[in-house]
Amino acid sequence: MKTVAILDTPSLFRKAFNSFIHKLLIKSKNYELDTFYQLENLTQKIIINYLFFDPTSLNNDSLNQIIHLKQENKMIKLIIMTSNEIYLKNHTTIKPNIINSVDAIISKDCSESQIIELFQSIDKNEEYFPSKSFYKPRDFNLTKQEHCILKMLTEGKTNEQISNKLCISIHTFRTHRKNIMKKIGVNTTTNLILYSLKNNIINN
Repeated sequence: MKTVAILDTPSLFRKAFNSFIHKLLIKSKNYELDTFYQLENLTQKIIINYLFFDPTSLNNDSLNQIIHLKQENKMIKLIIMTSNEIYLKNHTTIKPNIINSVDAIISKDCSESQIIELFQSIDKNEEYFPSKSFYKPRDFNLTKQEHCILKMLTEGKTNEQISNKLCISIHTFRTHRKNIMKKIGVNTTTNLILYSLKNNIINN
């Protein structure tokens, strides 16, 4: 049986959406929550398959703790459900740790077919976003030093300039560069720089 948690302040919306999910997912156990404290208590008892939440009703600390709960595998899928136009149309003002952790974003005014499509996508481990123009930056897990090296490479600095700037040997620099290319999935420095600039990696 799937477990669904709906974390939002307006009780009328929670009840309406809960009723809708019950109709859509016949074999599901649904929970209506209005505080992070309730969510935290629930995750101590069960694993939540789907968490629908509106980040605009939560503070930064609660958002970070939600992400932490997912990293601990106490929640499987995170779905932002909001009426906020920023979240629905543009990711640039949303913190990267939130974007990199959510599996879907959908409007509270969505249709039944969109909800069905959302479940179909995330159950196949695919992301679901409001439009094709919405871009979710990939997290390549670069270290702070790797990110610094990549930034300097895109700025056109030479190997020697970078190693001198960071006070590391050329051999250490080459090892870092090799690890960066492996994480990003390119084989040459030229392709690394082009890919980084095209996908705006250094600003993520």
